[in-house]
Amino acid sequence: MATSENVVMAVVPGNLVVSIIMGISLKKVWGAVNTLQFLIYFKIWGMSLPANTEKFVSYVAFIARGEFIPKDKIMNKLLAKFRIK
Repeated sequence: MATSENVVMAVVPGNLVVSIIMGISLKKVWGAVNTLQFLIYFKIWGMSLPANTEKFVSYVAFIARGEFIPKDKIMNKLLAKFRIK
């Protein structure tokens, strides 16, 4: 009985700490996603921004959309590999 009480006394606070850490990290992730959406929509809204800000927003949008990944090369290699003869 004493062993189970000791285990419970160790697990419950540990579980609480882990859930708090996970909650904080998820808040940060959602904050980053919301900020990214806000930055990408700057161009759609037609706001006038300084040149350096325009360049930054374009760069962030380029990365967020995954345009730096060579999709054509990857698809051509995959299609060549799995081509049915």
